[in-house]
Amino acid sequence: MPKDNKGHAGVIAKIEKPEALHEIDRIIEKTKLQPLTVVPLKMYFKDGRAKVEIGLARGRKQQDRREALKERDANREIARTIRNAEKFA
Repeated sequence: MPKDNKGHAGVIAKIEKPEALHEIDRIIEKTKLQPLTVVPLKMYFKDGRAKVEIGLARGRKQQDRREALKERDANREIARTIRNAEKFA
């Protein structure tokens, strides 16, 4: 069941098709025991039903959040500088 999914940080398991309701109960229990979040990976409609592919994910660590914020701020500053240079050039 576990798959390597580089598009979603920290995805532990991806369930394509739950065989029974006990799969859903198992996922709910995991989220109660560990700091995990249920993440919808795909959603589509087929034969009048909505199908959702879900995964379990861990949140970012505090240091990762800080790095992401620094990177976002730096990119924003670069874009602002380029925009201003184009206006006054």
